[in-house]
Amino acid sequence: MRDKLNLLIFFIAALLIALGLRFTPTISFAGLVLLLAVVPALMLRFRDFFSREAVIAGIFVLGLALNALIGVALAYTKSMEFGMSLLSLLPLTLVLTANVFATSLVIRIDASGKEVFAFYFWFLISVGLAFLFLLPTGGSAEISPRGAGWFRFVEFPILYSELALIPSAFCLVFQRVRTFLFFSPFPLFLDMSWSSL
Repeated sequence: MRDKLNLLIFFIAALLIALGLRFTPTISFAGLVLLLAVVPALMLRFRDFFSREAVIAGIFVLGLALNALIGVALAYTKSMEFGMSLLSLLPLTLVLTANVFATSLVIRIDASGKEVFAFYFWFLISVGLAFLFLLPTGGSAEISPRGAGWFRFVEFPILYSELALIPSAFCLVFQRVRTFLFFSPFPLFLDMSWSSL
């Protein structure tokens, strides 16, 4: 019963978001969703592997290293084409890697397959909502290194750490309360953390 309730809450939240944005699904969007669904499906298929502490720590460190390298490369490159190519990797290194890390934690606390899928997609929705929250307040939804100074070297690792560690804190409580409603404020926490940068 708990799993069905959690799944119902997830679909209701996704429906309300879609209606609020006047979103019309397309075939290409459905294909993208199916492609993204392959990731949690594989993680559940190899649940024992992704629930290991060493693997979870390795995913986190790998994400930090990749985003740090992108930040340094963007700071020194003079080629616009190369810079755009690096920026195109951010959805993978910044968002998807953090999502895999956080989803691995959900798997580690013995969540059901439905809960894993619900968390994985709510993570992606939350990131999108956090960007939308920044737009009306004068924030910028575009992630780019800030001019000069040391911050441009650590901006992406900081953003990645927030994306990975904020849901990790939620997971610790979810392990006890076991209700998906607890994850609903995740976009607001992301928005607050990004607004402070």
